[in-house]
Amino acid sequence: MLKKYLDIKYTKAVIREYFEDKSNLYTTIALVLFLIGWGGYKAYNYYNVQVQTKAQVQFSEALEVYNKALAMQLLGMNSSDKSYSEWDDAELAFRVGHEQNKSSGIAPFFLVYQAQSLAKKGDYQQALTMLDEAQKGFSLDHWRYLLKITRALILFNVEQSSAL
Repeated sequence: MLKKYLDIKYTKAVIREYFEDKSNLYTTIALVLFLIGWGGYKAYNYYNVQVQTKAQVQFSEALEVYNKALAMQLLGMNSSDKSYSEWDDAELAFRVGHEQNKSSGIAPFFLVYQAQSLAKKGDYQQALTMLDEAQKGFSLDHWRYLLKITRALILFNVEQSSAL
C-alpha cells in the first residue's frame, strides 16, 4: 500500500488529475500568492520591530550619558581636563546612535539631543544646524513647536534679539 504512494508516476498522475480542474489550479495559485504576501508582511514586521527595539535601547543608553553630564553640570563637578567634558561623551553617544539607527522612527530625537549636547559645549552654530536637520526628519508637525522653542533657547545664547 505504501509503495503505491511512493511511486513517482502515480504521484505525477494524481497531481496532473488535480490540476486538470481549473478551479483547483486557480485556488492553488491564489493560496500560494496569499502565503507569499503574508509571509513577506510578517518578515517585514519582524525586521521593523527589531530595528525599532535596537534604536530605543541605544537611545536610552545615550540618554543615561546625557543625564550624567547634566547632573555633573548641575552639581558643579567639572572634569579636571579642560579639553574634555561629559558633554563630549553625550554628543558622541547621540551621534553614534543616529548613525547606527537612521532608519528608525526615533532617529530625529538623536539629532535633537545631539544638538542640545553641542549647545552645552558652546558650539551653537553646529547645534542649530543639527536642529534644522532634525526638523526635516520629523514626518509629522506635532514636534514643530517644541523644536522651535528649543531652537530659540539655543539661539538665545548667541543672539538674544533674533531669538525673541
